[in-house]
Amino acid sequence: MKLREKFIKKAKAGIKEAGEKRDAYLANVERTLEATDEVINVLAERLEDWYGLYFPELRSEDKAQYASIVLAINNKKNIDAGGLRSVAGKNAEKIAEMGKRSSGAEAFDLSEPKKLANEIVSLAALRSHYEKTIENIAKEICPNATEIAGGRIVAMLIAHAGSLERLSKMPASTIQVLGAERALFKHLRSRRKVAPPKHGILFLHQWISKAPKKVRGKLARTIAAKLAIAFKVDYGKGAFIGDKLRAQIDKRRRELLK
Repeated sequence: MKLREKFIKKAKAGIKEAGEKRDAYLANVERTLEATDEVINVLAERLEDWYGLYFPELRSEDKAQYASIVLAINNKKNIDAGGLRSVAGKNAEKIAEMGKRSSGAEAFDLSEPKKLANEIVSLAALRSHYEKTIENIAKEICPNATEIAGGRIVAMLIAHAGSLERLSKMPASTIQVLGAERALFKHLRSRRKVAPPKHGILFLHQWISKAPKKVRGKLARTIAAKLAIAFKVDYGKGAFIGDKLRAQIDKRRRELLK
């Protein structure tokens, strides 16, 4: 019985310790943000299909903006472009003109689509809150890595690795392809007939995503190498060297782009 109580006590202590770790908290905020994105995408698709019966000409790549426009329109044939400008910007006049010529249904109950649009707008605000929270926590626990890659990428890497401790022990080559496991396994199963992935989550870094395809692999290796250093320093609560590491990456980036 004493041995059982000892194990229970140890398990409870482990749970408490895990709950107090800021990297675990950050990983959960990131996963919640990803889930929020999925919900917004699904609901936005339903809204576009539904509201499209009434105003099929209305389009917007920004799902939250589309929902906000839906909420702002009470009558597509008589849209106040001035009032719509706060959510549609310079496209307000264009939308007002499209509304007058719309081929959608005339007799249409807008109450339910508007309720759905309101939920999407609320979720978008929640998403924005999570983004700010991620940035703040990432700067707190990983100032060096955040300086290099930004809070969102740092949070995604920690969530993928499981903890900051695990991430700090990973070689640069592993950090480089985190998030590209399927492509890596496909490469290995093909007996190297399929090219290995050059990057995983790191592709979201603006310096990589906006770079010419031919230099992305080299740039990803450079960023991963500096992140490997940054995560080790951050885990050990060392001095801030993020600005120096970022400058070194930028120098290499400029060399590759010549």
